[in-house]
This record gives sequence, structure tokens and C-alpha cells, in this order.
Amino acid sequence: MNPAEIDKTPASKLLKSGTQIAHDLVAESPTAMRLLSAQMPFSTFVKYTIWLHELYDTLETSIQKLSSDPHLSPLSRLDVLARAPALKGDLTNLLSPSMRERVLLKGDVSWRDHPFAKAVLCQLPSSLENYRERIRTASGLQLAGHAYVRYLGDLSGGQIIQRKLGKAYKLEELDAKQFYDFPPLDPAQEYPANAAQVKKIKSWFRRSLDIIAQSVEEKTILIDEASKSFIFNSDLFIDLEKHTVVAPELNQSGKEPVEESIRMSYVRVLVALLLLVVIGYWVL
Repeated sequence: MNPAEIDKTPASKLLKSGTQIAHDLVAESPTAMRLLSAQMPFSTFVKYTIWLHELYDTLETSIQKLSSDPHLSPLSRLDVLARAPALKGDLTNLLSPSMRERVLLKGDVSWRDHPFAKAVLCQLPSSLENYRERIRTASGLQLAGHAYVRYLGDLSGGQIIQRKLGKAYKLEELDAKQFYDFPPLDPAQEYPANAAQVKKIKSWFRRSLDIIAQSVEEKTILIDEASKSFIFNSDLFIDLEKHTVVAPELNQSGKEPVEESIRMSYVRVLVALLLLVVIGYWVL
């Protein structure tokens, strides 16, 4: 696209077309497909949720610091967008029932005190740390690019992902799907935002992007940074399976550990074979 076309095209439309390849790279990656089809262990899902909390905490701290920057201020509605508080609530419930028991016994205990969470936080992958460092050093306009990738993704595909992961990991039963619930733009309206209200949030977000970046240079910076953000997310997905964490075993409430289940299957087979041998011996 030549400079004249970039100049007359709204930033929100340029972002969608300009980051399409990077978006597809992430969305169609094998790890993303396995995560969305719930083929990963519950512990891996919780590990990824912890990573997301650390990422959003960094992003939202940076947005708050630069909220007066004219290249970011139109998007500084953290009362609507912020995901770190929601992820905090989800993690508290995902790490239950042991976490709930701790809260009852000791009062308000952070999810960070859970042994599994402690282990994950002490062994964060370089892909996440590089991503967070990029956010910390980003300008207001660059932060808007990262916000576009994360928040608009959560408002769009995230609503579909919620239904897929919710059933597989019992998020409804665990009360651990707050990450996917956004408050409406109008605080007088009921929480969480319904489909029509989510659509309004997305429209407001796109209008804000159009205000933020109007010149060719601003639009180019915004698109370049959003593309980089997609690549950071791709690296994060790759590490989700490759980056091993030495951590206490964590299993979904009411489910046997996969390893234990396999082990018990072997035991049952051996017992059955032994019984066959014994019965066969007496029959003979």
C-alpha cells in the first residue's frame, strides 16, 4: 500500500490487513490449536493463565503510567479493558480447592502463595520476559499496538475461546472464566457485558485507534508494533509446550492425574492377568 492510500485509510482498518499474516501465524500454530481444542493437561492451561496474568499486569501498569500520552489516552479505559484483576480471580479459583481452604484458614491469601504458582513464577520463559520488557520500554503509540492485539483479540476470538475452554476445563464450575467477561462501557449497565455491549466496546476501541494514529508515520508505527506483538505471542505459544517447569503436581478438581490414571491402568491389567493365570492354574 502506498503512502497516499495509508493516509486516507483509518488506522483500525490498516491494522487488520497489515497484521493478518502475523495473526494467522499465531492462530494457526500447532500449540494454539491444541490449546483451543483442550488437548493440553489442566496444569499447562493453569501455567498459561499465570503467564497471561504477568503479561497483562505489565501491560496495564505501562498503560496507567502513560495514560496522559495523547497517543494512548483514548484507550486508557482500564476500568473496561483491564484483565489482570479478572485473571487474579480466575487463578484463585483454578488453584482450588487447596487455595480456597487456605483462604478459609488464613484469610486473604494470594494465588501466588500456591506451590504450583510459586514454581511457575520462578521459572518464567524468556519469551514472556522479552515480551514484557518490550512493553515496559514502549512509547504510548507502541503500547496502543500491543493493546490492539491483546484486548481486541479477547473481545473477538476470546468470546469463542471461552466456550471451547470452558467446557473442557470446567471453568464455569470453578468460577474461573472472569478473564473472558468484560464490564460494559456504561458502568450503570449490568455486568458482564452482553454480546451487543461487547460489540459497542469493540467499536469504541476501533474509533480510539483511528484518533490515536492519523498520519502515515503514526499508522506505520502502530502496525509495526502490533505485528511484533503477534510474533511475541507466537513465541509464547511455542514455549508453552517446550518450556518445562519443575512444579508440584496440579490436577483439575475431581480428576485423576493423567500419569496416575495410566499407572492404575497398568496395575489393573497386571491384576487381571494374574487372576487369569491363577484361575487358569486351578482349572487345569
